[in-house]
Amino acid sequence: MRILLPLTLLFVLYSCSSDTGNSTDDNISGSDSAALSDSAKLFVLPTPLQVATFLQNNAQEMHSEFLADRSIPATDYSTDYERALNLGVCITDVGYSALYGNRQLALDYMSRADELVKALKIEAVAMPYIARIRNNIEQRDSLSYLLLTLYNEAQNNLNATNREKTAFYLISGSYIENLAITLQHEKLQKNRAFIQLVAQEKMWLDNLTDALTYLDPDDESQDLYNTFFTLQDSYKDITVNVVNNLPFCSFTPEAFTKLKEKSLQLRNEIVGKK
Repeated sequence: MRILLPLTLLFVLYSCSSDTGNSTDDNISGSDSAALSDSAKLFVLPTPLQVATFLQNNAQEMHSEFLADRSIPATDYSTDYERALNLGVCITDVGYSALYGNRQLALDYMSRADELVKALKIEAVAMPYIARIRNNIEQRDSLSYLLLTLYNEAQNNLNATNREKTAFYLISGSYIENLAITLQHEKLQKNRAFIQLVAQEKMWLDNLTDALTYLDPDDESQDLYNTFFTLQDSYKDITVNVVNNLPFCSFTPEAFTKLKEKSLQLRNEIVGKK
């Protein structure tokens, strides 16, 4: 059974060295004196609705307590790094809430996303979609299209205005929230499709970590790299294999709990929940 919707493709256009792609290093920057060359690489990454769609189809009960804390003011985030990560978290939570039919919760997260969009100064492209999302919050097909369009338009605008890192942080925030939500659905652990999803999220994590090495290193990209590296370390006791083009994994309850707790800790640190 294929569990996921079609993937988005992130086309990363950065100068890079042959040494910067090693995601097993403790430092994102790689060699200090590598010759640079123009290159481009294609990475397969998730959309913010894939996990919510899977869960809505496989877990009848919604768990609003699994979502990120929405009480922390968006004004508390002082950098575009923090704002973009949290916008990715918010868009993911809007999708989860709306697909489960919790209109008010989806609108609450949409209001938070609205604030973050303004703080990131991308309201010119985002606000028309935010208004339409509010008007279509109970129309699943329309909502899915609009939410994905908002997500893509925000990325496109950031990339077009030379804010590629911020665009990548938006994707990363969405991934981290998707992983945190997934792993809290512990009752699905014996579901074959859920096992595929946990394996697929490991593959997405590896792609994100690899893609991040194409960004010019600074304190923020290093911080995000450390987050991804920590998650990869927490995944090390979960064996992932691909059989007939489908990902599968095996894990002990202890390994699953370790990964779940670490994903929640890192998600909460991003949001600012102590």
